[in-house]
Amino acid sequence: MPVFSDVHINFLPKKARAKAIALDEARDAAAAAVKAANNDLEAGWARRDAIERDARNAGQRIRTGTVNLANYPTDKLRALISGATDEDLVTPLLAKAELDIAERLKPRLDRASEAFQAFAVVDATVQWLNEAMRAKARLEDAPAAKLKTSDFLKDVERVREEIAEIEERLAAVEYAPLPLADVRKSIVREIDAIAERGRPSISFTAREVSPIRLDRALGFVNSKAGPRIAETLVWAMRDVITEQALALAGTIEPENAMSDDERDAALGKLAADRLAAERLEETTITAAAAIGQVIPRRADADPRAVLEVVETSPAWRSRHDIGLDNALVMGG
Repeated sequence: MPVFSDVHINFLPKKARAKAIALDEARDAAAAAVKAANNDLEAGWARRDAIERDARNAGQRIRTGTVNLANYPTDKLRALISGATDEDLVTPLLAKAELDIAERLKPRLDRASEAFQAFAVVDATVQWLNEAMRAKARLEDAPAAKLKTSDFLKDVERVREEIAEIEERLAAVEYAPLPLADVRKSIVREIDAIAERGRPSISFTAREVSPIRLDRALGFVNSKAGPRIAETLVWAMRDVITEQALALAGTIEPENAMSDDERDAALGKLAADRLAAERLEETTITAAAAIGQVIPRRADADPRAVLEVVETSPAWRSRHDIGLDNALVMGG
């Protein structure tokens, strides 16, 4: 069943449409391979059970004690088949059925399942397309990245090492500390904001009560606005609280500190570098597929690289842009 709907296909530019259709076909083929391998494994289990049942019905001794052939090493199974050992007297037919399961049927299902799991990137790509359509994004086919060699597997491994290095740098930048000056400014700004909320108003016309009504601000009497005990105390002790808070920040500049602007610029540059590397990775995978060499895609590959598209509408950014929350961000 196609993952890319007609709506998705029609939304994509020409080359990307063909790419989406090909991904769908490859995913369907991988799913069919898993189903066929699973059916064959179940048939293998059924054959094994039938052999054991027939042996029991014929009065044959098929195993000694609590022998579990499914846990036998394959070399022991081969010895049982050849009759080279009389250990755990087992009918050779049963040992052969277990060997077939262990050496052929289970590995086949494992390989098929692993190949299908590689198509998890297709589901992520569809999710990205849904976001792009909601954002009314405009897409164009991207120019293909230039391949460096014809050793596709080696090239993909090299690019993936580069992507891993970029992601390490991204993590370092994302969690980079603020410069000490920015930390101090932020502390003062927060205290000032709290103090402003707690600043009492004064009335020069109030005659029967206090002109600033600290009794209301501190909750001694009811107020429609409610008490502002903490805020008022911060207002009254602003200088002391500010001095104490700044002392916590200390005087040592954090290592590898970056301002917000510096961090945003670095994240943007690294994100662009990673996308360029992923585009080269996808071009290499596609070239390998053209000669029959299958290289599984990473589940978290960027959909823009997978579909080989570029965005021509800068008014939206998706969760694949570094430095943003997972939710779709609109408007810049």
